[in-house]
Amino acid sequence: MISGVSRACKSINPKIRIVGVEPDKIPSMAKAIAGDLSVQPAVTTIAEGINVCVSATPLNLFLCIL
Repeated sequence: MISGVSRACKSINPKIRIVGVEPDKIPSMAKAIAGDLSVQPAVTTIAEGINVCVSATPLNLFLCIL
């Protein structure tokens, strides 16, 4: 979700700085940016919205790297 919102914000203000964070135990996007597009194992968490096993779609990854 942040990739699309970030792109929209950057189109309005190219100087804006977007900072994305993720928990240490679920580093799906960090691994994807590093080249690891494998499915990550699920972990136990009370925040099920961040428990993402699929690292990234090609479009999300492209938008995050821009």
